Amino acid sequence: AAAVVLPASTEEVQGVVKVANRYGFPIVPFANAQMLSSPTAPGTVLVSMRRMSNIHVDEKNMSITIEPFVDYGMIHHEASKRGLWLGGSGWHGAVARPCSQCTDAGVWQSDLKYGGLTRSVIGARIVLADGSLLRLGSSAIGGTGDIPFTEVIPGPNLWGIFRSSCGTRGIITEITLKLHPWVGGHPFPED
Repeated sequence: AAAVVLPASTEEVQGVVKVANRYGFPIVPFANAQMLSSPTAPGTVLVSMRRMSNIHVDEKNMSITIEPFVDYGMIHHEASKRGLWLGGSGWHGAVARPCSQCTDAGVWQSDLKYGGLTRSVIGARIVLADGSLLRLGSSAIGGTGDIPFTEVIPGPNLWGIFRSSCGTRGIITEITLKLHPWVGGHPFPED
């Protein structure tokens, strides 16, 4: 790699993409090195998502909004404090990061029951190749109070363009996932 940049926000990712376009250098987003994240062209700049690890749990609407460096262990830790859970996770919970995993299908062992990343993503923010921002899901509709409740509106389900694209169609900087009530009795211990 020619360089590594470490953006801390969606706006900074947009800035990196715009500069890459202006000066013509290739970029590769990098969260956990699971899929196709090695530079393949000379002069490639790695866009490391390491500084983007914010989590927001919306207990009332049973959802969690995460940034690219959040892994399943972090999700379960935050959700369990509130008696919620994601409905399973990948077999590699402390390594896999859902934002990057969903660009490569994101199927896990409890996918049929809880939806995994196939049906649990109810919102997303994606930086496109020109540096513009695309918001997906119902929270993109004006007047919803930025509350995600479904991934399929407004309009056609554009999530399918990004899912399983291995990051070639945009950089996912945030996803919102459905949470479920924890049915196993008392919530997981915190320590």
